[in-house]
Amino acid sequence: MAKLKFDRNINVVLNDNEQTEVPKDEVWKGTRSGLADINGVAVNAGLGYGKLHDSIMLGGGTKITGSGSVSGVAFKVI
Repeated sequence: MAKLKFDRNINVVLNDNEQTEVPKDEVWKGTRSGLADINGVAVNAGLGYGKLHDSIMLGGGTKITGSGSVSGVAFKVI
């Protein structure tokens, strides 16, 4: 069974049409603000820009795109 070990704090800020990916051996947990989509699925439909969502958890390989940010902690999968 996989375990999670705290690795570091994260604060990823993306501008319009920028993209990043959670490393395959990590899980990110925190809050997001204003991202356009996660793995190609729109996540802000009808919510308004800058809406915060607590307890977002992104697994390894997850792609995030658009103007916004993710702040929280990164865990290594061991």
